[in-house]
Amino acid sequence: MKKSAPFLLLCLAFILPHPVHAEAAPLLTGTVTLGALSIKAADVSLTLKATYVHVLFDAFPYRNDLQVDSPSPKPLEPVVKALVEGFVLTRLPGTKLVKVDVVEFTDRDDYGAARWDTIKRLGKFEVKIRRHRLSIKRLSGPDPVH
Repeated sequence: MKKSAPFLLLCLAFILPHPVHAEAAPLLTGTVTLGALSIKAADVSLTLKATYVHVLFDAFPYRNDLQVDSPSPKPLEPVVKALVEGFVLTRLPGTKLVKVDVVEFTDRDDYGAARWDTIKRLGKFEVKIRRHRLSIKRLSGPDPVH
């Protein structure tokens, strides 16, 4: 048994799943200002994907400034542009593609964490960056009200 134990451990090392080493997203700090709107880094999440950067923006604290519930809400494209310029390009200047989800986490648990089953999507955007110019395309609008 003693002679076969190292061989057995070596075989198990190749069979067991290995952790995937992904590049960590930079830590977000500070705020991005767009007119009177000041977006905190705590409401923005960056995730590095293989071919793009994904941004998840919780717009719930800013719903009055964005006039989310009004019949004619403010367009979200300037907010998306400010998010990309302020949070993505300052930390990851070589980024060519950013996908942005603007959502509202309307409900939180007892610890303050967002409840993922109560997400209200306000818009999904794709931002292409070429020569420091941003091309913003709206992929989908707000979720229908049930």
